[in-house]
Amino acid sequence: MIENINSKNKSSRYGLAAPGIRIFTRICDFIIVLLVSFSCASAIFLTDPNFKGEFNFIISEPWRYFCFSIIATSLFFIYFIIQPYFWKGKTLCMKLFKLAIYNQLLTHWLFNLIKHEMFIWIIYSFISFAFSLILCVVGYTKGAKISYQIITSLFSITKNDNEYYIYKIFFLTLNGVMIILIISIIISIIAHPKRQAWHDKFSNIVIVKTVDIIGDKDKNNNLNNKLITPKRNYSLPGGILSNPNDEINQI
Repeated sequence: MIENINSKNKSSRYGLAAPGIRIFTRICDFIIVLLVSFSCASAIFLTDPNFKGEFNFIISEPWRYFCFSIIATSLFFIYFIIQPYFWKGKTLCMKLFKLAIYNQLLTHWLFNLIKHEMFIWIIYSFISFAFSLILCVVGYTKGAKISYQIITSLFSITKNDNEYYIYKIFFLTLNGVMIILIISIIISIIAHPKRQAWHDKFSNIVIVKTVDIIGDKDKNNNLNNKLITPKRNYSLPGGILSNPNDEINQI
């Protein structure tokens, strides 16, 4: 636990975020971004001239693949990088559950955020971005039907003996690697005494939970006094102890 003193009698303590609430918060954040991305996908693809009310249709304008990829990547970047950068280490759901990103370095805040998200979605997003560019180029050079065949080959449950089967193998492998990475992150969060996953260490980040308190003098004078949330900085001084219940003497 670390402590930030804001006045003589008021302080904030920051305990290590429990694995369960941290994982649940992350899932909620992803759901929000995915819902917005799905809405954007509907607006982009269902306005294609070939859409006649059935979802199994060939997209006649290949630029829509590239456009959606840019929007989806931008949404993830804004939500998981820009938002905590300007909102003192918090996403929307982290704010709701009183979690925050603790930057162990006083510098390189934005760079550390990018490193922290690198193996969760950034690499995958850039590969998907490159794939959408390929679909766009193929659609304009070889026809929209070819792009459609490449897309359907990714979701085919039977082996196709055509030239597009390699795309399916590539993305199945990529998805498998991403699943392994996410599982390893969850295991390391649970197992590490400081609740630091390997990608947290890589980016010099710890996820903490804010506990706002008031001093003993204030509590004795008015037991019903409402807690006042103090203003704090995301780059907090001090170390983090292994036991979130450990106390730190006030300065």
